[in-house]
Amino acid sequence: MGQAGYPAPEAEPKQVSGGSLEIVGLQLDADAMRITMSAEQRGQLAKAIEDFLEGEGRRRMLVEWQRRAGGMQWAVDAYPLHRLAVTPQHDKMAGKMQTKSYAMI
Repeated sequence: MGQAGYPAPEAEPKQVSGGSLEIVGLQLDADAMRITMSAEQRGQLAKAIEDFLEGEGRRRMLVEWQRRAGGMQWAVDAYPLHRLAVTPQHDKMAGKMQTKSYAMI
């Protein structure tokens, strides 16, 4: 341990390597040429989408759309065939600048 209880710089590896790595929350398996999300992460994303869709009324603030779009875009990095489900969401947000403006689901 270094000063004030922080780990010394040399205690943490500067570069990780191996056949399977976790990068920005996605599991990258270089041997299988596959990128995946953990079951827990998929469950959290599914729950967030369900909450968004089951909310009161049929309109959501732009900031809510942006949050969902960010999470879904992150998932598309692991599952590119789902891009078609994300594209219409970006169309809903196009041209809107006020984060408190509304868009229909």
